Amino acid sequence: EMASGPLLAIAAVLVMEGTWKRAWIAALLASLAIFFRYQNGLFALTLFVYLFFNRHWKAALTYATTGLLGGALGGALDKLTWGHFFHSFQVYWKFNYVEGQAERWGVDAFDYYFETIHLSFGPAMWILLVGFVLSFRKQRLLPLLCVANLLVHAKIPHKEYRFLMPMLPIALDLTNNELDWALNKLQHTPSNKNTNKKPINNFQHLHTITKN
Repeated sequence: EMASGPLLAIAAVLVMEGTWKRAWIAALLASLAIFFRYQNGLFALTLFVYLFFNRHWKAALTYATTGLLGGALGGALDKLTWGHFFHSFQVYWKFNYVEGQAERWGVDAFDYYFETIHLSFGPAMWILLVGFVLSFRKQRLLPLLCVANLLVHAKIPHKEYRFLMPMLPIALDLTNNELDWALNKLQHTPSNKNTNKKPINNFQHLHTITKN
């Protein structure tokens, strides 16, 4: 979970470029993140939807093709190591969803993650929540994805806080951008141009590196 968070964040940065030269790298990172945690497929699919509905046709095709190739390579690795294609996914699905074996390690109520987030961040959670809600003014897909990810995990009986780690880098960066914007507004000072221009801004240094 911890390792897949940065992979998804970098993939999101690259996808926002809307070019096929970045899309294939993003797809490889996203497909790798899926093998770290299969639920990350929701993020990978959403990045494709972003490219498709913004009519970045070449980038979308490149992303989809490379992502499928990355998935196939993962399945081939299972074939070499376990004797069956996608063996690890099949065992994961059977153990967790068909047999419900994960519930042996505990079952929690729907609001478990909401309470845990509150305990983790304390009163600052309400400030972060304001920033996250404000992120919808400039960006729809990524904030909705974070909400969907939280709700999907809340519906799963066996819960652990670490399961939310893949989405935190993106969610917190979206939040930070809007809190920065709001603070500058309150102080009547010019906001960083890039804050309104890019959905993900805290990876600006990485963004610069990948363009060179």
